[in-house]
Amino acid sequence: MGVEPIPETVRPLVLVDAFALLARGHHALPPMTTADGLPTSGLYGLASTLIKLLAERRPRATACALDGEGARRPMAPALARQVPLARALVEALGFRSFVVPGAGAKDVLATLAAKLGGPRSATLLVACEHDLAQAVRPGVTLLLLSRGAGEGRLLGPTEVMLGMGIPPSLLADRDALAGSRAHGIPGVPGVGPRTASRLLLRHGSLAALLSRLDGVRPERVRRALEEAAPSLPGHLARLALRADVPLVVDERALAVDFARLEDAFAILERLGFRSLLPRLESVMARGAASARS
Repeated sequence: MGVEPIPETVRPLVLVDAFALLARGHHALPPMTTADGLPTSGLYGLASTLIKLLAERRPRATACALDGEGARRPMAPALARQVPLARALVEALGFRSFVVPGAGAKDVLATLAAKLGGPRSATLLVACEHDLAQAVRPGVTLLLLSRGAGEGRLLGPTEVMLGMGIPPSLLADRDALAGSRAHGIPGVPGVGPRTASRLLLRHGSLAALLSRLDGVRPERVRRALEEAAPSLPGHLARLALRADVPLVVDERALAVDFARLEDAFAILERLGFRSLLPRLESVMARGAASARS
């Protein structure tokens, strides 16, 4: 059975990788600048997607995460110039922002999902990279957006298993074995995603596999694993999302106040995003109507 759509009567908790959306907009949209020369393609893509999430998902609570100092992803100078305004923009649009020194946005989101998500709490993670699929479990779904302007796809535990051949809890283990170009992980020579998944499903984890290498067949795979074994725990540590970032959070503090979204008009005007103003007005009107009903 695939992902069940969140019923219209259920308002999810929406947790967003704001840096990923910023980078997505910067790379997917034509160059845009303000009158004084500030690049804004990334900021426009970020704002447009957040407004779309407010309109279509009607969240009960929201949060965005950005990479903290010491954990920021590499970026072009034009994109880096947009980062300081991103936090003000997401806050104006009603999304509580989290920036934790030394922690990446994905680790912060995995922690929030662990603290607030669960089988009885509809939680939607929004990202552009499959890493956050590690945080998927019953009640926690990933909306994986494409790098371009596509709609994205929903991944629950079943979709992760069917599409990636491994449960969410073993995705980092699989990438440590098969390699990850995005993270500079070379992988074990001769071990691709299918072989890695087969080994992990049989043994249960990378640690368990490494403790039983004598029983691995064929022999060429066993030898490759033996040679790579000293580096694999370190690779796994780089790939596995943390769900223990020190955060004190109460979902009530993340509740969306549609009336306060009017604060966003000024920043959208300043950035020249006038085409987004009618969409934001519509979101506010729907939010006000829901509050009265």
